[in-house]
Amino acid sequence: LLHIREMSWGHVEKPTDIVQSGQEIEVKVLKINRQNGKISLGLKQTKANPWESVDQTYPVGTRVTCKVKRLADFGAFVEICEGLEALIPVSELSWTKRVRNAADVLQENAEVEAVVISVEQNKRRLSLSLRQANVDPWTQAAATYPIDSMVNGKVLRLAEFGAFIQLPDGIEALLPLGHMSEKRINSPSDVVQVGQELQLRVISVDAEKRRISLSLRPTPKAHAPTEPPPG
Repeated sequence: LLHIREMSWGHVEKPTDIVQSGQEIEVKVLKINRQNGKISLGLKQTKANPWESVDQTYPVGTRVTCKVKRLADFGAFVEICEGLEALIPVSELSWTKRVRNAADVLQENAEVEAVVISVEQNKRRLSLSLRQANVDPWTQAAATYPIDSMVNGKVLRLAEFGAFIQLPDGIEALLPLGHMSEKRINSPSDVVQVGQELQLRVISVDAEKRRISLSLRPTPKAHAPTEPPPG
């Protein structure tokens, strides 16, 4: 018997993921039970155990290309190389999106680039970050969205106090209820709808708190009375 646990150093869901009927393979004899007439074999033992040198091969900070194997609410399991799997926690999937499930960002069998953020060789745990493989757009938010500049955005969702807007680089900003119109309104749906594309004015940026506020109202100076020409 070649037990499923002895097929690979990594996780195996079913034998057909590794071997096929009629296939010739090289295995190692692990145990012989003469009394029961059984022989136990190992396939993974014919290859080097990647976990034995994982801390040297993939130290923290290493950039890797991996394949998505399984998705869960708490993250995604990916394969870096044969027999070596790692977890990308849901908190490390995006700089800008509020990810509730790994499936919101990734698909099974997709190839992605990630960065090693934790190595626990004894526990055979390896953690990666998808977002750290890319620049955090919030670090450039103040320069990208100067006050009173005009930006294009898409309405993501509505709340009692305003609407959340997605900006071109994925950052979510807030359009407060009080900045939706110069007239008094009771609900965001009186002015905007989910999926609507808008042009808005930036009124505040707090990169440290990851907050950007927008407005549909014109700049205050647009309302300032013009002085009559001299004479």
